[in-house]
Amino acid sequence: KNWISPKNISIQWNIKLNKALTDWGLSGEKKIRLTLPLDRPYQKIESITVRGKGVKTKLIEEDESGNRTVELVRSSVWPSVLTIDMKVSQNMNSLNPGSLSSVSGSSNLAIYATENQGGFNSLDNIDFISVVENATSDGKSKGDKVRLAFHYLRSHFTYGKRHEASSVYEMLQNKEGDCGYFSAIALAMTRALGVPVRFVYGLNTGFQPPLPHAIIEIYDAEQNVWFPSDPQSSELHGVIVPTYIPFTAFNAKSEAFFRNQEGILIIDTTQFFWGGSGNDTLVIEIKNEGSMVANRSFGQSAPSFLTLPRSEKSPLKQKIR
Repeated sequence: KNWISPKNISIQWNIKLNKALTDWGLSGEKKIRLTLPLDRPYQKIESITVRGKGVKTKLIEEDESGNRTVELVRSSVWPSVLTIDMKVSQNMNSLNPGSLSSVSGSSNLAIYATENQGGFNSLDNIDFISVVENATSDGKSKGDKVRLAFHYLRSHFTYGKRHEASSVYEMLQNKEGDCGYFSAIALAMTRALGVPVRFVYGLNTGFQPPLPHAIIEIYDAEQNVWFPSDPQSSELHGVIVPTYIPFTAFNAKSEAFFRNQEGILIIDTTQFFWGGSGNDTLVIEIKNEGSMVANRSFGQSAPSFLTLPRSEKSPLKQKIR
Protein backbone atom coordinates (compact mmCIF):
# COMPACT_ATOMS: atom_id res chain seq x y z
CA LYS A 1 0.00 0.00 0.00
CA ASN A 2 2.91 2.35 0.68
CA TRP A 3 3.93 2.02 -2.96
CA ILE A 4 0.70 3.56 -4.22
CA SER A 5 -0.21 5.85 -1.32
CA PRO A 6 -0.48 9.56 -2.26
CA LYS A 7 2.49 11.72 -1.33
CA ASN A 8 3.73 15.28 -1.73
CA ILE A 9 7.31 16.11 -2.66
CA SER A 10 9.28 19.36 -2.74
CA ILE A 11 12.12 19.59 -5.26
CA GLN A 12 14.75 22.29 -5.64
CA TRP A 13 17.18 22.40 -8.56
CA ASN A 14 20.23 24.67 -8.37
CA ILE A 15 21.76 24.79 -11.83
CA LYS A 16 25.12 26.41 -12.63
CA LEU A 17 23.65 27.70 -15.85
CA ASN A 18 26.40 30.00 -17.12
CA LYS A 19 29.11 27.40 -16.50
CA ALA A 20 27.24 24.63 -18.28
CA LEU A 21 26.32 26.74 -21.32
CA THR A 22 29.88 28.07 -21.56
CA ASP A 23 31.34 24.56 -21.36
CA TRP A 24 29.15 23.48 -24.26
CA GLY A 25 29.82 26.63 -26.32
CA LEU A 26 26.20 27.75 -25.98
CA SER A 27 26.58 30.89 -23.86
CA GLY A 28 25.87 33.07 -26.89
CA GLU A 29 22.24 31.96 -27.00
CA LYS A 30 19.81 34.77 -26.17
CA LYS A 31 16.84 32.51 -25.46
CA ILE A 32 16.65 28.90 -24.29
CA ARG A 33 14.04 26.54 -22.90
CA LEU A 34 14.68 24.03 -20.11
CA THR A 35 12.49 20.97 -19.71
CA LEU A 36 10.59 20.54 -16.44
CA PRO A 37 8.73 17.56 -14.96
CA LEU A 38 5.47 17.08 -16.82
CA ASP A 39 2.13 15.98 -15.42
CA ARG A 40 1.50 12.27 -15.73
CA PRO A 41 -1.50 10.11 -14.82
CA TYR A 42 0.27 9.41 -11.52
CA GLN A 43 2.16 12.68 -11.01
CA LYS A 44 1.07 16.33 -10.93
CA ILE A 45 3.23 19.43 -10.65
CA GLU A 46 1.42 21.66 -8.16
CA SER A 47 3.69 24.71 -8.44
CA ILE A 48 6.89 25.91 -10.13
CA THR A 49 9.02 28.94 -9.22
CA VAL A 50 12.09 29.97 -11.23
CA ARG A 51 14.73 32.38 -9.90
CA GLY A 52 17.78 33.69 -11.72
CA LYS A 53 19.49 37.07 -11.90
CA GLY A 54 19.08 38.90 -15.19
CA VAL A 55 16.64 36.52 -16.90
CA LYS A 56 13.01 36.79 -17.89
CA THR A 57 11.04 33.57 -17.50
CA LYS A 58 7.88 32.15 -19.06
CA LEU A 59 6.34 28.72 -18.51
CA ILE A 60 5.39 26.74 -21.61
CA GLU A 61 2.86 24.12 -20.51
CA GLU A 62 3.55 21.71 -23.37
CA ASP A 63 5.92 21.91 -26.32
CA GLU A 64 5.94 19.83 -29.51
CA SER A 65 7.78 16.97 -27.80
CA GLY A 66 5.20 16.78 -25.01
CA ASN A 67 7.33 18.29 -22.25
CA ARG A 68 6.66 21.28 -20.02
CA THR A 69 9.44 23.88 -20.38
CA VAL A 70 10.53 27.18 -18.90
CA GLU A 71 11.65 29.77 -21.44
CA LEU A 72 14.59 31.93 -20.33
CA VAL A 73 15.66 35.18 -22.00
CA ARG A 74 18.88 36.79 -20.73
CA SER A 75 19.38 40.54 -20.39
CA SER A 76 23.20 40.42 -20.52
CA VAL A 77 24.95 37.25 -19.33
CA TRP A 78 23.39 34.03 -18.12
CA PRO A 79 23.07 33.82 -14.32
CA SER A 80 25.71 31.83 -12.48
CA VAL A 81 22.98 29.92 -10.63
CA LEU A 82 19.40 29.25 -11.70
CA THR A 83 17.10 27.97 -8.95
CA ILE A 84 13.90 26.08 -9.73
CA ASP A 85 11.51 25.15 -6.89
CA MET A 86 8.74 22.65 -7.55
CA LYS A 87 6.02 20.95 -5.53
CA VAL A 88 4.95 17.56 -6.86
CA SER A 89 2.11 15.23 -5.85
CA GLN A 90 2.08 11.54 -6.73
CA ASN A 91 -0.74 9.00 -6.55
CA MET A 92 -0.15 5.58 -8.05
CA ASN A 93 -3.80 4.66 -7.39
CA SER A 94 -4.59 6.51 -10.61
CA LEU A 95 -2.99 3.73 -12.67
CA ASN A 96 -4.15 0.16 -13.06
CA PRO A 97 -1.25 -1.85 -14.53
CA GLY A 98 -3.45 -4.90 -15.08
CA SER A 99 -5.57 -3.04 -17.64
CA LEU A 100 -2.76 -1.48 -19.67
CA SER A 101 -2.52 -2.43 -23.32
CA SER A 102 0.42 -1.20 -25.38
CA VAL A 103 -0.33 -0.75 -29.05
CA SER A 104 1.03 1.54 -31.72
CA GLY A 105 -0.42 5.03 -31.50
CA SER A 106 -1.46 7.84 -33.80
CA SER A 107 0.78 9.25 -36.51
CA ASN A 108 2.25 12.03 -34.36
CA LEU A 109 3.70 9.33 -32.09
CA ALA A 110 5.05 7.17 -34.91
CA ILE A 111 8.59 8.46 -34.38
CA TYR A 112 8.55 7.03 -30.84
CA ALA A 113 7.90 3.59 -32.35
CA THR A 114 10.39 3.82 -35.22
CA GLU A 115 13.31 6.13 -34.34
CA ASN A 116 16.55 4.14 -34.70
CA GLN A 117 19.01 6.84 -33.57
CA GLY A 118 21.36 6.24 -36.48
CA GLY A 119 21.40 2.50 -35.91
CA PHE A 120 22.04 2.67 -32.17
CA ASN A 121 18.66 1.07 -31.38
CA SER A 122 19.52 -1.89 -33.67
CA LEU A 123 16.14 -1.77 -35.41
CA ASP A 124 17.98 -2.50 -38.68
CA ASN A 125 19.99 -5.35 -37.12
CA ILE A 126 18.62 -8.70 -38.30
CA ASP A 127 20.12 -10.55 -35.33
CA PHE A 128 18.54 -8.19 -32.80
CA ILE A 129 15.14 -8.33 -34.48
CA SER A 130 15.40 -12.13 -34.49
CA VAL A 131 16.08 -12.14 -30.73
CA VAL A 132 12.98 -10.01 -30.10
CA GLU A 133 10.75 -12.06 -32.40
CA ASN A 134 11.84 -15.38 -30.88
CA ALA A 135 11.48 -14.09 -27.31
CA THR A 136 7.96 -12.79 -27.93
CA SER A 137 6.56 -15.43 -30.28
CA ASP A 138 4.09 -16.76 -27.67
CA GLY A 139 2.52 -13.34 -27.15
CA LYS A 140 -0.99 -12.87 -28.51
CA SER A 141 -1.11 -9.09 -28.10
CA LYS A 142 1.29 -6.16 -28.07
CA GLY A 143 1.04 -6.10 -24.29
CA ASP A 144 1.96 -9.79 -24.10
CA LYS A 145 4.93 -9.30 -26.39
CA VAL A 146 6.31 -6.32 -24.47
CA ARG A 147 6.22 -8.26 -21.20
CA LEU A 148 7.84 -11.30 -22.83
CA ALA A 149 10.60 -9.11 -24.26
CA PHE A 150 11.34 -7.65 -20.82
CA HIS A 151 11.24 -11.15 -19.29
CA TYR A 152 13.89 -12.22 -21.81
CA LEU A 153 15.98 -9.15 -21.00
CA ARG A 154 15.93 -9.82 -17.25
CA SER A 155 16.82 -13.46 -17.88
CA HIS A 156 19.83 -12.64 -20.06
CA PHE A 157 21.11 -9.34 -18.66
CA THR A 158 22.17 -8.37 -15.13
CA TYR A 159 22.92 -5.12 -13.35
CA GLY A 160 26.67 -4.58 -13.27
CA LYS A 161 29.60 -2.98 -15.05
CA ARG A 162 29.05 -0.72 -18.04
CA HIS A 163 30.79 -1.95 -21.20
CA GLU A 164 31.56 0.13 -24.26
CA ALA A 165 28.97 -0.55 -26.94
CA SER A 166 28.04 1.15 -30.19
CA SER A 167 24.54 -0.30 -30.32
CA VAL A 168 21.81 -1.81 -28.19
CA TYR A 169 22.53 -5.25 -29.65
CA GLU A 170 26.15 -5.00 -28.47
CA MET A 171 24.88 -4.02 -25.01
CA LEU A 172 22.70 -7.12 -24.92
CA GLN A 173 25.60 -9.33 -25.98
CA ASN A 174 27.74 -7.96 -23.14
CA LYS A 175 25.15 -9.38 -20.70
CA GLU A 176 25.57 -6.70 -18.01
CA GLY A 177 25.18 -2.98 -17.53
CA ASP A 178 23.47 -0.34 -15.42
CA CYS A 179 19.90 0.97 -15.40
CA GLY A 180 20.60 3.09 -18.48
CA TYR A 181 21.60 -0.01 -20.42
CA PHE A 182 18.54 -1.92 -19.18
CA SER A 183 16.28 0.91 -20.29
CA ALA A 184 18.04 1.42 -23.63
CA ILE A 185 17.66 -2.26 -24.53
CA ALA A 186 14.04 -2.36 -23.33
CA LEU A 187 13.28 0.77 -25.36
CA ALA A 188 14.74 -0.79 -28.51
CA MET A 189 12.86 -4.05 -27.95
CA THR A 190 9.60 -2.16 -27.51
CA ARG A 191 10.16 -0.18 -30.71
CA ALA A 192 11.03 -3.41 -32.53
CA LEU A 193 7.49 -4.49 -31.62
CA GLY A 194 6.04 -1.30 -33.10
CA VAL A 195 5.04 0.26 -29.78
CA PRO A 196 5.77 3.95 -28.97
CA VAL A 197 8.19 4.28 -26.05
CA ARG A 198 10.45 6.96 -24.60
CA PHE A 199 13.39 7.18 -22.19
CA VAL A 200 12.85 8.80 -18.78
CA TYR A 201 15.51 10.02 -16.37
CA GLY A 202 14.72 10.61 -12.72
CA LEU A 203 15.94 10.51 -9.16
CA ASN A 204 15.90 7.60 -6.72
CA THR A 205 15.79 9.22 -3.29
CA GLY A 206 16.12 5.91 -1.46
CA PHE A 207 19.90 6.31 -1.28
CA GLN A 208 22.22 8.85 0.30
CA PRO A 209 23.17 10.63 -1.82
CA PRO A 210 20.24 9.96 -4.18
CA LEU A 211 21.08 8.24 -7.45
CA PRO A 212 20.00 9.06 -10.99
CA HIS A 213 17.88 6.24 -12.37
CA ALA A 214 16.61 5.54 -15.88
CA ILE A 215 13.29 3.92 -16.75
CA ILE A 216 11.04 4.03 -19.81
CA GLU A 217 7.47 5.15 -20.49
CA ILE A 218 5.31 3.13 -22.86
CA TYR A 219 2.39 4.66 -24.72
CA ASP A 220 -0.97 3.02 -24.06
CA ALA A 221 -3.03 3.92 -27.11
CA GLU A 222 -6.20 2.48 -25.58
CA GLN A 223 -6.11 4.90 -22.64
CA ASN A 224 -4.11 7.63 -24.40
CA VAL A 225 -1.50 7.83 -21.62
CA TRP A 226 2.19 7.15 -21.13
CA PHE A 227 2.78 4.69 -18.30
CA PRO A 228 6.06 3.94 -16.48
CA SER A 229 7.96 0.68 -16.67
CA ASP A 230 11.24 -0.19 -15.00
CA PRO A 231 12.56 -3.12 -17.08
CA GLN A 232 14.73 -4.31 -14.19
CA SER A 233 11.67 -5.65 -12.34
CA SER A 234 8.46 -7.38 -13.42
CA GLU A 235 6.75 -5.75 -10.43
CA LEU A 236 7.38 -2.25 -11.78
CA HIS A 237 5.32 -2.41 -14.97
CA GLY A 238 2.82 0.41 -14.61
CA VAL A 239 3.95 1.61 -11.18
CA ILE A 240 7.07 3.18 -9.67
CA VAL A 241 8.64 2.73 -6.25
CA PRO A 242 7.72 5.51 -3.78
CA THR A 243 11.29 6.81 -3.60
CA TYR A 244 11.55 7.36 -7.37
CA ILE A 245 10.72 10.72 -8.91
CA PRO A 246 10.57 10.77 -12.73
CA PHE A 247 11.66 14.01 -14.34
CA THR A 248 11.40 14.91 -18.02
CA ALA A 249 10.92 12.40 -20.81
CA PHE A 250 13.48 12.52 -23.62
CA ASN A 251 12.46 13.20 -27.18
CA ALA A 252 12.41 10.27 -29.61
CA LYS A 253 16.12 10.67 -30.39
CA SER A 254 17.08 11.02 -26.68
CA GLU A 255 18.91 14.27 -27.46
CA ALA A 256 20.39 16.34 -24.62
CA PHE A 257 19.65 19.53 -26.56
CA PHE A 258 18.12 20.39 -29.92
CA ARG A 259 16.44 23.25 -31.77
CA ASN A 260 12.70 23.28 -32.18
CA GLN A 261 10.84 24.44 -35.29
CA GLU A 262 11.18 28.06 -34.14
CA GLY A 263 14.95 27.71 -33.83
CA ILE A 264 14.86 27.95 -30.02
CA LEU A 265 17.36 25.77 -28.17
CA ILE A 266 15.54 23.14 -26.07
CA ILE A 267 17.67 21.64 -23.29
CA ASP A 268 16.71 18.43 -21.52
CA THR A 269 17.45 19.45 -17.94
CA THR A 270 18.28 16.07 -16.46
CA GLN A 271 20.32 14.75 -19.36
CA PHE A 272 22.19 17.96 -20.17
CA PHE A 273 23.02 19.31 -16.72
CA TRP A 274 23.08 16.09 -14.76
CA GLY A 275 24.22 13.49 -17.25
CA GLY A 276 26.92 15.20 -19.25
CA SER A 277 27.93 18.70 -18.20
CA GLY A 278 30.48 18.21 -15.44
CA ASN A 279 30.65 17.14 -11.84
CA ASP A 280 29.08 20.18 -10.21
CA THR A 281 26.54 21.51 -12.67
CA LEU A 282 23.36 20.43 -10.92
CA VAL A 283 22.53 20.00 -7.23
CA ILE A 284 19.09 18.73 -6.24
CA GLU A 285 17.36 18.77 -2.86
CA ILE A 286 14.33 16.58 -2.19
CA LYS A 287 11.85 16.75 0.70
CA ASN A 288 8.90 14.39 0.98
CA GLU A 289 6.02 13.88 3.41
CA GLY A 290 8.17 11.68 5.63
CA SER A 291 10.57 14.58 6.19
CA MET A 292 13.32 12.71 4.35
CA VAL A 293 15.85 15.19 3.03
CA ALA A 294 18.07 14.11 0.18
CA ASN A 295 20.81 15.94 -1.68
CA ARG A 296 22.38 14.96 -4.97
CA SER A 297 25.68 16.35 -6.19
CA PHE A 298 28.37 14.85 -8.34
CA GLY A 299 30.81 16.06 -5.71
CA GLN A 300 29.59 13.22 -3.47
CA SER A 301 30.42 9.57 -3.93
CA ALA A 302 27.57 7.25 -4.79
CA PRO A 303 27.10 4.15 -2.65
CA SER A 304 28.36 0.86 -4.05
CA PHE A 305 24.97 -0.75 -4.50
CA LEU A 306 23.99 -3.22 -7.18
CA THR A 307 20.48 -4.51 -7.81
CA LEU A 308 20.12 -7.94 -9.37
CA PRO A 309 16.86 -8.82 -11.10
CA ARG A 310 14.76 -11.49 -9.44
CA SER A 311 14.16 -14.88 -10.98
CA GLU A 312 10.60 -15.00 -12.25
CA LYS A 313 7.99 -17.09 -13.99
CA SER A 314 6.82 -16.37 -17.50
CA PRO A 315 4.86 -13.10 -17.58
CA LEU A 316 2.14 -14.79 -19.63
CA LYS A 317 1.06 -16.56 -16.45
CA GLN A 318 0.14 -13.15 -15.05
CA LYS A 319 -3.21 -11.50 -15.76
CA ILE A 320 -2.60 -9.20 -18.72
CA ARG A 321 -4.56 -8.07 -21.73
